[in-house]
Amino acid sequence: MKVHFSWFSIGILLIAGCGGESGPTLHAVKGTITQGGQPLKGVQVSFIPVVEKEATNLPTSTGTTDDQGAFNTLQGGKGAVAGKHKVVLAVVASTEANDAAYAKTAAGGPPAEPKAPFPDTWKQADTTPKTVEVTSGDNDIKIEL
Repeated sequence: MKVHFSWFSIGILLIAGCGGESGPTLHAVKGTITQGGQPLKGVQVSFIPVVEKEATNLPTSTGTTDDQGAFNTLQGGKGAVAGKHKVVLAVVASTEANDAAYAKTAAGGPPAEPKAPFPDTWKQADTTPKTVEVTSGDNDIKIEL
């Protein structure tokens, strides 16, 4: 009976020990995206870590710009790992655009893809022209297209 209790106790301790957060340390990244000095609204910005082959499981962090072109990765997650990141952009469709796309699909046509106010090269990590360095602590990154 004592051996059964000991194994049960060890199992409980192992399960309790697995509850903590693990993974890399994340740092706050905020900033603005502008084009020709004007803020870009409704753009999702992703920071994709540039990694060595051995460290491929680092998280991507994202944020979405507001009316002033400001973003904060803490809104969409917990931040970004320190190091170099490729900056990738995507258009976030407004509710009106989603409704219009749904109406067009319901009528038999393909949904309209939101028009990006930036070149297609910004849409993928292997073609983006922007790489930034995320450091320990808070980061304020200005992106001008």
